[in-house]
Amino acid sequence: MSSVSNADEATSEFDQVVAEVAVVSDHSTLVLTFESDEPAHEVIDDLEAAGFDWAEADIVGDDLILDSSEDSASSSSAASLPTASKMVQLTEPPPAGSPPSPVYCNEDWTSGNPAGDGVFGTQRPCDRPGAAWYFKVGTATRSIAVGNVSERGLDWWRDGLKKTRQGYHPSVPVSYIFHGSFPGAAQSSISFNDVITGRHDVAGGGNFTVRYNGYLAYKGRRR
Repeated sequence: MSSVSNADEATSEFDQVVAEVAVVSDHSTLVLTFESDEPAHEVIDDLEAAGFDWAEADIVGDDLILDSSEDSASSSSAASLPTASKMVQLTEPPPAGSPPSPVYCNEDWTSGNPAGDGVFGTQRPCDRPGAAWYFKVGTATRSIAVGNVSERGLDWWRDGLKKTRQGYHPSVPVSYIFHGSFPGAAQSSISFNDVITGRHDVAGGGNFTVRYNGYLAYKGRRR
């Protein structure tokens, strides 16, 4: 599900001025902002050309709603990462009662859409307490990016306790694989979030932000 908010009044149904577009999947949100006034239909055309596939587009009130024709479900768990409705407060752990997605040792766990906004992956060897993680911006997002991107640094919590923010990257290629580790993840629950920003060339250009987060429970071997 994606939505576009327009800044000014519409001249016709698909000629509304676009100020912002948010492409939302199960694990992350891609937000595009624009520096020039472009009609909504041109934004749709540019996003489709970049590889974002939409089943339909409707204007409802002041919003242009784009419904994705493909789901970005986890390859390991239907629960995957928190949905957009759970991403309201990006800098805090998941709400109480939210179940974490299980990650079994010696198994690769991924969530997201590598062809869309991005994919998150993690693995913990059974003989080690720590887990490695990575995030790669998706091909459709990379195709609209201009120049390098900046990563804030991943915030994370282990069993609800805030840990030190992981390393930031002020300027790296959009194809860079962001990565790090969760020390002591074994038999623990890990929540995390991160923010990547850059420039895009859609509908006259502007800024884009990729926000991703998740809630995982690192377990032993799958039985």
